[in-house]
Amino acid sequence: LQSKLRGVAISLSWMSAHESFTLVAGEVDGRKVSPDDVFLFGSGTKPYTAAAVMRAVERKRLNLSALAAPLADEGLRRLGSRQTLGKLFGSRAANITVAHLLHMSSGIADFDYPEFDNALLREGNANATHSPVEFVLGAAAAK
Repeated sequence: LQSKLRGVAISLSWMSAHESFTLVAGEVDGRKVSPDDVFLFGSGTKPYTAAAVMRAVERKRLNLSALAAPLADEGLRRLGSRQTLGKLFGSRAANITVAHLLHMSSGIADFDYPEFDNALLREGNANATHSPVEFVLGAAAAK
């Protein structure tokens, strides 16, 4: 019912070295979604990203007091975006640390920008797999 009223859809996928499956339900723009549709993962990555960040901190590859903008900007670039934290949030982004992001105390409103999401989907990397561990350790190692 929610799907028909509001255009809600969901996808659940799992993959191992030997098998995979995808389940989908819902409608968007009046059509049923299919396993080939692309979904942005959103907040589902927070626990994995936080664990990867803390692992990098334990390995002394990242500092919780490090400024977040250089790391986030690198991540945005890897995703095919030309955006930066500064472009998205102005001068407020200059003093945000990794710890602020982990504690969700950065002062930045919910990172829900349809324009950014749509650009990410259009710019060609939405179907790529982005490992939070690889992203965090890779970005931290580049510093």
